[in-house]
This record gives sequence, structure tokens and C-alpha cells, in this order.
Amino acid sequence: MFTRKLKFEAEANFPFLTYVDNGSVLSLNLAIYVDDAMSALIAGTGWNVPSYQSSNGWFLQIPSTYVVGQDGLVKMRHVDPDYRNRVDIDALRGTLSSLLGDLSLNARLPPEHEDSSSPCI
Repeated sequence: MFTRKLKFEAEANFPFLTYVDNGSVLSLNLAIYVDDAMSALIAGTGWNVPSYQSSNGWFLQIPSTYVVGQDGLVKMRHVDPDYRNRVDIDALRGTLSSLLGDLSLNARLPPEHEDSSSPCI
């Protein structure tokens, strides 16, 4: 549900890779189990983490970004447990340019995407 809403709001015309019930991220060690004490603290702030994942489990996914080629192979990846460290936009742009050619990828990003500490990449 969350992914479908995100894709609609972004007006994306490409497929989104989603994790059903965290199965694939758990198998790759890309999720952290949140114990009862911590989940109570998080829930107390109003965040219902399981609702974002369509499951009852309290798992936080380790932030990661992947570029998957049309051949199904991963062409670029960025994985960092510290959510403040985001993928390098120039590296991402370079990877996309090499895969797609110059399809206006050199256009400037909106200012909110220029700051590498922005959570909106």
C-alpha cells in the first residue's frame, strides 16, 4: 500500500522494487529488528513502523539504493546503516547516464535534492 501510494505521488513511470514482509531484506541482513522497548518509544512518537511495511513486525530497513539494469543486474548500489549518509548524486547520475544515455539527466535537480544530507533523494 505504501509503495503504491509513493509511486502514484511521485508520478513514476518505472517499476518500484518492494519488499513483501521484509523477507528479502532479512535474508540479505539489510534490516534491523526493533525490540519491544525501542518499538514502544518509536510508537510513542506517533510512528507506526509496521504500517509502512504492511506487516506486524518491527523491523527497520537499512537504507539502500540500487540501480538495476534492464538485464536484471545491479549496476550501482549504496548501502549505509546511517540514514544521514545518502547516495552520491553525481555517482548516481553518472550510472544512469551510462545506462540511458543523456536523457536530460544533466538538468539541475530541484534545490531540495542538491543537499546530500536531504532525506529526499
